[in-house]
Amino acid sequence: MKRILVIDEDPQFRELLHAILAGKYEVLQAATSREALQAVVRSSPDLILLADSLHEVCQRLRVHPASRTLPILALVGVEDEGSPRGASWVSRVRCLDGGADDALDKPIHPEELLARIRARLRSIDLEISQKAELVVGNLSLDPATLQVRVDGREVILTPTEFELLRYFLERRERVIPRGLLLGDLWPDAVVTRRTIDTHVGNLRKKLWGFDHGFETIYGSGYRLTERREDEGASA
Repeated sequence: MKRILVIDEDPQFRELLHAILAGKYEVLQAATSREALQAVVRSSPDLILLADSLHEVCQRLRVHPASRTLPILALVGVEDEGSPRGASWVSRVRCLDGGADDALDKPIHPEELLARIRARLRSIDLEISQKAELVVGNLSLDPATLQVRVDGREVILTPTEFELLRYFLERRERVIPRGLLLGDLWPDAVVTRRTIDTHVGNLRKKLWGFDHGFETIYGSGYRLTERREDEGASA
């Protein structure tokens, strides 16, 4: 279960947030910057909800190694009751400039708060997955170092071949139509389906010894699938 750290000087507001988040997330609470940093070091939260009045807390979180990259959602209080937008835009700007990743006006709506949290956590999970090493059979692909190895042998790929291989590895055993490849990998470039065939052909040659192959699905596209024992190395 993901952990969320709630930082606010008002214990009643912290309990309100706890009631909204309970059952969906593990909720930690802090009232001061010292308590917040202790909670970060001790419990490693996945996201922080911070009262907009605690600017010094946000600044301290942004310089501390344990919390430098943690997502911070600021809860901005109403400063001008006569404002048609409810809360002052100045507060939102101050929070974002102070290190927050997002800002939400009070009074908060529980469903919107939960939706903002889900969206932020999804983006983090996606970033992590894109940086994680992919291992399929006897092949490994490391996005951090841009290295590909087959049985320990390093394979030199062009940037386009690298991204195409990663695309197939993340969708192995699925039929990938050429049109989908064009839209996902080259949305703004003038690339023909013949170009895709050429890149796949190059991957087949360079990835010799890989225990998976690019199967041609005639009239559609390709599928990365595990080789059968009776198949050769050219599939």
